[in-house]
Amino acid sequence: MNKRRIAVLVVLMALTLAAGAAAEFEVGDELRVVNCKEYVTLREEASKSADALARIPLGQKIVCLEDDNGEFVRVWADGRRGYVLRRYLDDATTHGHAVTLTDAQRADMNLFLSNFTETSLSYYCEGVFDVNHASPAAMVEFAASHIWFNQNRKVEWGDYANGNNVRLATKYINPVLRKYFGVTVDDIRVRYLDLDGDYLYWQETGGHVPDGFASVTGAEYLGSDWYRVYFDVYGEGEDWNNDVMKLTGSQAASLYQRSSRSGFAMVLASDLDNRASYKLIRFVY
Repeated sequence: MNKRRIAVLVVLMALTLAAGAAAEFEVGDELRVVNCKEYVTLREEASKSADALARIPLGQKIVCLEDDNGEFVRVWADGRRGYVLRRYLDDATTHGHAVTLTDAQRADMNLFLSNFTETSLSYYCEGVFDVNHASPAAMVEFAASHIWFNQNRKVEWGDYANGNNVRLATKYINPVLRKYFGVTVDDIRVRYLDLDGDYLYWQETGGHVPDGFASVTGAEYLGSDWYRVYFDVYGEGEDWNNDVMKLTGSQAASLYQRSSRSGFAMVLASDLDNRASYKLIRFVY
């Protein structure tokens, strides 16, 4: 075999390997459906024989929830979580330029994001919260949990109907939503709490531990006061206080157990030095 033919074969092999090596997506990346005629199938499990949950049209954008660089990618699409074959997905994420937060800004962002990790916001919204498509139930349940952890004096204890032992006046809900999301809800509906209009009711043991705190790992500025922020979660099921917000990731790792979950957030912030200006737009966790 002559040298020229060997060189051609080497090039062909390199191209084949490159084509087969798919980039791993990150939590929170926007993915676009490609390489299909009309749609791809969203499946319940990472298997071609798993039950079909939905059909996702060609060109539609969905969100990456988890990627182990296998044949399937775990995604969020049309309010559902499921799995899509990698070969039908392309990264459509708009990235900005990396920004380095000051110690004070990092602590403020850690505290802001920890409001959502500690309250299990991802549980109420099935993994992805988007303020433009959030259900009133998910927002109300977040507000109730936030008040329980941070403004507990507003929660009233008593012997109420249906075995409930605490209640929270619904008038406290919208101020929390305005503060963190910049919105209010007109229709206060809930899935896991009892509601009589003026109060939310539920059963409490009083022994809850926050789900974990956020530690920022990176941030990008997208322009027009928009930031993409990545974070890890520490201290799930452990006792911690707001002093942990000042910790770097390595410091947090030396003191607390790291959760298996990481997250991503889209934050609107007119002034990084003023936490009161932060508003959550999207949260994937």
